Amino acid sequence: MFSRNKLYPTLWILCLLLFISCTKTAFYSSDAYRRAVELKVESLYLMNKATESFNQHEKEVEELKLELNKAYEFARSRPHNQETIQQWRLMTNPSENLMGGVLKLWEKSGKLSPAFIKSSRKQIKSAFNAIIELEGGKIRKD
Repeated sequence: MFSRNKLYPTLWILCLLLFISCTKTAFYSSDAYRRAVELKVESLYLMNKATESFNQHEKEVEELKLELNKAYEFARSRPHNQETIQQWRLMTNPSENLMGGVLKLWEKSGKLSPAFIKSSRKQIKSAFNAIIELEGGKIRKD
C-alpha cells in the first residue's frame, strides 16, 4: 500500500504535468519565424550604419520601424501568443534598450558611437534569438 507521504508528492507532480500540458500557446508559424530572422539580419545591418548621420539613413530607419511594427502586430493577431507579443513589444518600444530605443537614440543624437553600437548589438541579437527560438520551439500543426 501507498503511504500518504509518498502519495502527495506524486499527486502534485501529476497536477503540475497536467497544468503544463493544458497551458495554451500559439502554434508554430513559418511566417513569424521567417520574419523574425529577416528582421534580425536587417536590424543588425542597419545598426552598423548608426555611426553615420541619421539623416543619411532616415528612410531605411522608417522602413525598418514599419517592418518591426508589422511583426509585432502579426504576433498580436495570433491567439495564445502572449510571450512572443511581450518580446516584440520590448523590441519595438522606443523607451526600451532594444531596437526601438536604439533607433530613437540615433535619431535624437544624429550619430551613435561604435562602442555603444557594439554593446547594443549584443543585446539586440540576443533578444532576436529569443524570439526566433521561442517561435522555433512551438508545436507545428500537421
